[in-house]
Amino acid sequence: MLSTETLFRAIIVVGGLLLASSTLSKRWFYAEWVKIAFWIAFVAAIFDVTLAFVLTHVAFSDAVFWRIRTGKSICTGIGVGMLLLFFLSGEAVRGYHRWREHRKDSHASRPQTHKT
Repeated sequence: MLSTETLFRAIIVVGGLLLASSTLSKRWFYAEWVKIAFWIAFVAAIFDVTLAFVLTHVAFSDAVFWRIRTGKSICTGIGVGMLLLFFLSGEAVRGYHRWREHRKDSHASRPQTHKT
Protein backbone atom coordinates (compact mmCIF):
# COMPACT_ATOMS: atom_id res chain seq x y z
CA MET A 1 0.00 0.00 0.00
CA LEU A 2 1.35 3.41 -0.96
CA SER A 3 1.62 5.99 1.75
CA THR A 4 -0.09 9.34 1.31
CA GLU A 5 3.28 11.09 1.21
CA THR A 6 4.54 8.85 -1.60
CA LEU A 7 1.32 9.44 -3.53
CA PHE A 8 1.70 13.22 -3.19
CA ARG A 9 5.29 13.03 -4.40
CA ALA A 10 4.24 10.97 -7.40
CA ILE A 11 1.51 13.49 -8.24
CA ILE A 12 4.01 16.35 -8.03
CA VAL A 13 6.51 14.59 -10.31
CA VAL A 14 3.87 13.55 -12.87
CA GLY A 15 2.34 17.02 -12.83
CA GLY A 16 5.74 18.62 -13.33
CA LEU A 17 6.50 16.28 -16.22
CA LEU A 18 3.15 17.09 -17.84
CA LEU A 19 3.77 20.83 -17.49
CA ALA A 20 7.26 20.53 -18.98
CA SER A 21 6.18 18.25 -21.82
CA SER A 22 3.25 20.49 -22.73
CA THR A 23 5.70 23.23 -23.70
CA LEU A 24 7.19 20.98 -26.39
CA SER A 25 3.98 20.97 -28.44
CA LYS A 26 4.02 22.54 -31.89
CA ARG A 27 0.67 24.17 -31.23
CA TRP A 28 0.97 26.56 -28.32
CA PHE A 29 -2.07 28.67 -27.51
CA TYR A 30 -0.72 30.52 -24.48
CA ALA A 31 1.61 33.49 -24.14
CA GLU A 32 5.34 32.78 -24.38
CA TRP A 33 5.93 33.55 -20.71
CA VAL A 34 3.77 30.54 -19.81
CA LYS A 35 6.38 28.16 -21.29
CA ILE A 36 9.02 29.66 -19.02
CA ALA A 37 6.67 29.56 -16.03
CA PHE A 38 5.89 25.89 -16.65
CA TRP A 39 9.60 25.04 -16.87
CA ILE A 40 10.26 26.93 -13.64
CA ALA A 41 7.39 25.05 -11.96
CA PHE A 42 8.83 21.75 -13.27
CA VAL A 43 12.30 22.46 -11.89
CA ALA A 44 10.81 23.60 -8.57
CA ALA A 45 8.75 20.39 -8.37
CA ILE A 46 11.80 18.21 -9.01
CA PHE A 47 13.84 20.07 -6.36
CA ASP A 48 10.90 19.85 -3.94
CA VAL A 49 10.58 16.08 -4.31
CA THR A 50 14.37 15.60 -4.15
CA LEU A 51 14.64 17.63 -0.95
CA ALA A 52 11.69 15.76 0.56
CA PHE A 53 13.41 12.46 -0.25
CA VAL A 54 16.68 13.67 1.29
CA LEU A 55 14.92 14.91 4.42
CA THR A 56 13.16 11.60 5.00
CA HIS A 57 16.12 9.30 4.33
CA VAL A 58 19.13 11.16 5.74
CA ALA A 59 19.69 12.27 9.34
CA PHE A 60 20.83 15.88 9.77
CA SER A 61 21.48 18.17 12.69
CA ASP A 62 18.62 20.50 13.56
CA ALA A 63 20.23 23.53 11.91
CA VAL A 64 20.90 21.71 8.62
CA PHE A 65 17.48 20.06 8.67
CA TRP A 66 15.69 23.41 8.97
CA ARG A 67 17.81 25.00 6.25
CA ILE A 68 16.94 22.18 3.85
CA ARG A 69 13.30 22.31 4.98
CA THR A 70 13.24 26.05 4.26
CA GLY A 71 14.67 25.41 0.79
CA LYS A 72 11.95 22.82 0.21
CA SER A 73 9.29 25.33 1.25
CA ILE A 74 10.76 27.93 -1.11
CA CYS A 75 10.66 25.43 -4.01
CA THR A 76 7.04 24.62 -3.22
CA GLY A 77 6.20 28.32 -3.11
CA ILE A 78 7.88 28.97 -6.45
CA GLY A 79 6.01 26.12 -8.14
CA VAL A 80 2.63 27.06 -6.70
CA GLY A 81 3.31 30.73 -7.45
CA MET A 82 3.93 30.00 -11.13
CA LEU A 83 0.67 28.07 -11.38
CA LEU A 84 -1.25 30.78 -9.54
CA LEU A 85 0.22 33.39 -11.87
CA PHE A 86 -0.95 31.34 -14.86
CA PHE A 87 -4.52 31.09 -13.59
CA LEU A 88 -4.93 34.47 -11.89
CA SER A 89 -3.49 36.41 -14.84
CA GLY A 90 -6.30 35.11 -17.02
CA GLU A 91 -3.91 33.46 -19.46
CA ALA A 92 -5.44 30.04 -18.82
CA VAL A 93 -8.83 31.28 -19.99
CA ARG A 94 -7.40 33.22 -22.96
CA GLY A 95 -5.40 30.21 -24.09
CA TYR A 96 -8.43 27.97 -23.75
CA HIS A 97 -10.46 30.34 -25.94
CA ARG A 98 -7.66 30.45 -28.53
CA TRP A 99 -7.60 26.66 -28.56
CA ARG A 100 -11.40 26.50 -29.01
CA GLU A 101 -11.24 29.00 -31.91
CA HIS A 102 -8.44 27.01 -33.55
CA ARG A 103 -10.40 23.80 -33.11
CA LYS A 104 -13.57 25.33 -34.50
CA ASP A 105 -11.69 26.78 -37.50
CA SER A 106 -9.93 23.51 -38.24
CA HIS A 107 -13.23 21.60 -38.16
CA ALA A 108 -14.94 24.22 -40.35
CA SER A 109 -12.20 24.14 -43.00
CA ARG A 110 -12.25 20.34 -43.24
CA PRO A 111 -14.17 19.12 -46.31
CA GLN A 112 -17.39 17.32 -45.60
CA THR A 113 -17.54 13.82 -47.05
CA HIS A 114 -20.75 11.85 -46.98
CA LYS A 115 -20.66 8.12 -47.13
CA THR A 116 -23.55 6.39 -48.83
